[in-house]
Amino acid sequence: MFLFALVAVLLIVAYLLTPSQTTDAPAPAGMADFNFPDNSIGKPVPRLYGYAMLKGNCIYVDGLRNEKIEICP
Repeated sequence: MFLFALVAVLLIVAYLLTPSQTTDAPAPAGMADFNFPDNSIGKPVPRLYGYAMLKGNCIYVDGLRNEKIEICP
């Protein structure tokens, strides 16, 4: 019985001495966090020989907007 009480007291003390876990909520992503292709005067056009993935130039974008994503309960 003494051993059981000692273990119970030590578990309670260990629980009380553990540091609290605090987590910061991540900041929502904004439009500046993304890397969109763009088109600007004087920007060099890459010349490619062979196979590679290139970032393309975007000529026109219509309706680019930022909408909140809602999670259904």
